[in-house]
Amino acid sequence: MMTGFRVRFLFAIFSQLVSTVSKTSVYLLLAWFIEHSWLTQGQRTLPISIVALSFVALAIVEGTFSYFANSQANYVAERIAYRIRNNLYDQIQRLTLPIMRGWIPGT
Repeated sequence: MMTGFRVRFLFAIFSQLVSTVSKTSVYLLLAWFIEHSWLTQGQRTLPISIVALSFVALAIVEGTFSYFANSQANYVAERIAYRIRNNLYDQIQRLTLPIMRGWIPGT
């Protein structure tokens, strides 16, 4: 059932990986900021504006790749459900009903 969707699904997995790494990076950046910039008030190594822009950039990366991951995974899931449903309907249409054996059309 996954035939034709493997590349999309791998892209969804990769996008989820990037989203997760950027979400983790937000917390690591926050820990670094508290440890190096906030606690040592007189000796900041980076301006606060650069740290703030880093938070915004990580949030944008996380949101973008999370959107890509969800949209691709949803597309693959819907297409697989569509294929399963069509295969089921095709199978049902090919079945013969015992009650229809004696039926004469038009009566």
